[in-house]
Amino acid sequence: MCKKTNLFNHWQNQDVFDLTDNSNHIRETLQKEYTTLFFNEINREESKNSNNNSGNKLRTYKLFKTSYETEPYITHKLSYTSRSFISKLRISAHDLEIERGRYNRPRIPPENRLCKFCTMHVPESEFHFVIQCPAYSDLRDELFLSLNLHQNYTCDLTKFKLLMSCSSQEISQAFSSFITRSFEKRAALYSG
Repeated sequence: MCKKTNLFNHWQNQDVFDLTDNSNHIRETLQKEYTTLFFNEINREESKNSNNNSGNKLRTYKLFKTSYETEPYITHKLSYTSRSFISKLRISAHDLEIERGRYNRPRIPPENRLCKFCTMHVPESEFHFVIQCPAYSDLRDELFLSLNLHQNYTCDLTKFKLLMSCSSQEISQAFSSFITRSFEKRAALYSG
């Protein structure tokens, strides 16, 4: 790290130097290094060994995480529960089949972690849950109408990224309500 912050000569010679003169440079260099490491990690493809084809746990997160900073929804006026639901969906800390299959032994390949609540025969991923699954179409239509998404955005991936980014108070509130109600509906479908 000393080399990256141009302090290696000071270290080698055991020089005394004024840290205040170098603190901004050190902070900026370390932040740049950590940001690079962070994005390399979320974009890393998980290695596939002979019995494991689980994919990168952050496969969805990397679709909408574009900068290394505090996410807007963290600062929005939301309840702890609302922020928690958004966070869990964003980082794949939920019980959709895409994650449940990861913990089965033997692991289920991602493409075989199918949605049990529709006949689309696709993995129950975050994208499917939020954008595609017919089981939540009533709740989704209400969400899209409240945010005017049908009219302003035609691409499903764009809608998904906009929702998962929670860039405004309005989006955060509407999306957290959708997530909460959709997971409640999913639990009822599972048990009934």
